Amino acid sequence: MESSRLILCISDCTEVNSMRRTYLSDVGPANKALQDSLDQNEPRIIASYALIGAILLLGGVGYAVDWWRGTSPWFLLVGLTMGILFGFYNLVASLRRR
Repeated sequence: MESSRLILCISDCTEVNSMRRTYLSDVGPANKALQDSLDQNEPRIIASYALIGAILLLGGVGYAVDWWRGTSPWFLLVGLTMGILFGFYNLVASLRRR
């Protein structure tokens, strides 16, 4: 029964096509203020994701080198330290560009 309803919707989906879409210009000033705040803080948001990404990436590279050379945990620790330093440097640089 459910599959015939799906086939019917695929062949005649006027309900989906007639739905009203909402754009940013259609909503109130609260959403505009939220969008302005996000636009203003975008570099800091990106820098925080870069911090997490640097730690994970360089830590993963360190782990892979340790696995390859059999020197556990030294390259992992070096990779994590470099990731933390690089990520925080990027975060501080972003905060200073105000």
